[in-house]
Amino acid sequence: MCNRCPRRRPSQVCESDHCWGGPRADCERSASAKSVLYLADHVMKHKRLRRFRDKSFTLLQNMDNDKVKLNARLRHTTTQDLQQIMGLLRNGGVRDWLQTSMPSLLWVNTFRRPGLTDWATTFSSRMIEFAERVDDMTVLCHLCGNHPGSQPVSTPAVLVQSLIMQVIQQHHKKFTRKAFPFPLEHFQDVENDMEELWALFCSCCAKSGAPCVLIVIDHIDNLRKGDDYDALLHGLQQLTENDSRLFKVSYLQDQQALHEQFRKQWKMTRRAHASPQSLCRGRNLRWV
Repeated sequence: MCNRCPRRRPSQVCESDHCWGGPRADCERSASAKSVLYLADHVMKHKRLRRFRDKSFTLLQNMDNDKVKLNARLRHTTTQDLQQIMGLLRNGGVRDWLQTSMPSLLWVNTFRRPGLTDWATTFSSRMIEFAERVDDMTVLCHLCGNHPGSQPVSTPAVLVQSLIMQVIQQHHKKFTRKAFPFPLEHFQDVENDMEELWALFCSCCAKSGAPCVLIVIDHIDNLRKGDDYDALLHGLQQLTENDSRLFKVSYLQDQQALHEQFRKQWKMTRRAHASPQSLCRGRNLRWV
């Protein structure tokens, strides 16, 4: 209905020159605008937000049981691995990295061993627990180790979709305004477009107002390689170099499966030894 013609009944045609489209415009565009679904219509209730997610990013439903899978895997962590991980996290270098007011990247080399134990995922989960206690830090994570590389969810696009929804869930009160780029239709349109997904992620981070964002990714080499993978690495690098917001990125990768493009993009400038044990199994930490 035309706001300039409040007496017009819905069945009538607007005669006003002020209505969209000039004289006798139908005002159906106004009615259709009301039918647009926005994130703001769903964000305040968990169940509605999940329905919005399911309509927007359909593959994220396959990750709903990841916490159960993660807990099952963590139960197989050996005492020796756990002691080593806790020693690394208590190290002054790691603590300073988390708490310093500078954007940066932490790259942890690791490797897989036969069996159910998973050092990389255990380290990531412990880092997340520690970072959540740091004031004013938004912690986003994507544990690629929960899914083999052959599964449909093991793509850079799904990783970015996951980060987008985590930002919205943690700062849902900031997304109550009905405005672009937050209608449902836009989320659906960008679902498989890496460039647009990354732009949406950056918009969500800006809208959230989070002063510091930590992104933790394990087994990044599980993701499907290609242009989207290269774009993801480039985007993460740009966050820690050019963005005005404080971003910290930590990811773990199998050193036996390092991607050549990755090695070209990331130039290691400083190496830190957290403890003698941190290198005894081929694991080390590097800051950029």
